[in-house]
Amino acid sequence: ATGVPATQHPARTARSLLHHTARTARSALALLAACSGSACTAAHQTMFTLLRGHGARRCAAPRHCGRRGVGTSATATKCTSAVRGRLSKEDILSLSSTPCWSPSYPNGPYLFRNREYFIVRYKTCIDALKRMVPEPLEPRSNEVLYEWIAMPDSPGFGSYQESGIVVPCVYNGEHINYTAWMTLDDEPPIAAGREVWGFPKKFGKPSLTVESDTLVGTLRYADQHIALGTMTYK
Repeated sequence: ATGVPATQHPARTARSLLHHTARTARSALALLAACSGSACTAAHQTMFTLLRGHGARRCAAPRHCGRRGVGTSATATKCTSAVRGRLSKEDILSLSSTPCWSPSYPNGPYLFRNREYFIVRYKTCIDALKRMVPEPLEPRSNEVLYEWIAMPDSPGFGSYQESGIVVPCVYNGEHINYTAWMTLDDEPPIAAGREVWGFPKKFGKPSLTVESDTLVGTLRYADQHIALGTMTYK
């Protein structure tokens, strides 16, 4: 019964303990939310102090916590303001994405190194293609591009695979490519692709591999085999 006088009525003592435990638990959770990674040992030490009932509210070593870098005053401010339950307008506007303390993707610039493409051209029904393409775009022909992309080195996004459908179109007399659908196996580039660039990305399991002398592209969605493409390697 830490911090509760022994002379109090038992029921009142129990209520005080429950209130105290809930308050310290909320503070501990807020502190952990403000500190990213297991390296923030100060956060864990302070949480332990909170649960012992000493009422600490501030991370003692902001250089280990936050998402903004090492040893900056901005990091210390973010850590402290989060524990107090406040997030300023400036904090929100500086975020790359949400959730606030674990964004889906980082701020740019964005780099995509050593990409590998495998593109299959095929013909389809022009009437079906026109129903698929939104106004004011017009399909250039009945030709469609199905592509696989291996993305092995994308800082902040990781190593992942993409697959999708591209329709060559005409817009105001200019030739453009309309991206109709894309699937990826990695959440950060899905979120960034939708929120930053407006690509129609969703989660799936595309794969682009080399099997002996054959380049193989596959797509699985909802545990079903959706697409397959092969080509002699190089």
